[in-house]
Amino acid sequence: MGYSMGQKYLAFILQVVVTVVLARLLTPAETGIFSLAVAVVGLGNMLRDFGTAEYVISQKDVTQDKLRAAFTVTVLMAWGIALVLLLLAQPLAALYKE
Repeated sequence: MGYSMGQKYLAFILQVVVTVVLARLLTPAETGIFSLAVAVVGLGNMLRDFGTAEYVISQKDVTQDKLRAAFTVTVLMAWGIALVLLLLAQPLAALYKE
């Protein structure tokens, strides 16, 4: 539990630091596009999880096969979302004239 909590707080602190640095580096026009990109990637990240962590936690008997299956689903979802983002990059860039 302490490891999980520490990981979440460390991620939060890193996110704040990165946000402050980016706020100093990006122009107002770049900030809008960056915010859109962060929102799209964040949505993809939520979809990637696909409930696999909850599945593993809910299992009374976690076997190697169940862990491999959960990992495989996560990897397939991540690659699928990455492919969709890659295919949508040019149309979205054209839509926003960037």
